[in-house]
Amino acid sequence: MGVISMAVYRPRSGREEELRALIRERPPIMRRLGYLTDRDHLVLKAADGTLFELSEWVSPEAIDRAHSDPEVLAMWARFDDVCEYLAPAAVEGMDAPFPTFEPQDDL
Repeated sequence: MGVISMAVYRPRSGREEELRALIRERPPIMRRLGYLTDRDHLVLKAADGTLFELSEWVSPEAIDRAHSDPEVLAMWARFDDVCEYLAPAAVEGMDAPFPTFEPQDDL
């Protein structure tokens, strides 16, 4: 059974388009390497510009394997250059009972 994961990215100043390009690239790479299922990922944008990406990993073990895969680590280093990772609770409005987001259908 798969595992749904949420990544929360705050783009660095002037780097949103680069981040968006990386988010588009990520699922096909991760699927080719056997880490993600074929379930579509979902990308949402918070009012402050923070992007949330939900994707389904094949298994908890796949998550562990990805953390030592040189190709994945290189991709994640590119993410590090263009964004900071946040906990969902760090995003303004996440304390509301029903936070709302703008769907990012182009991602």
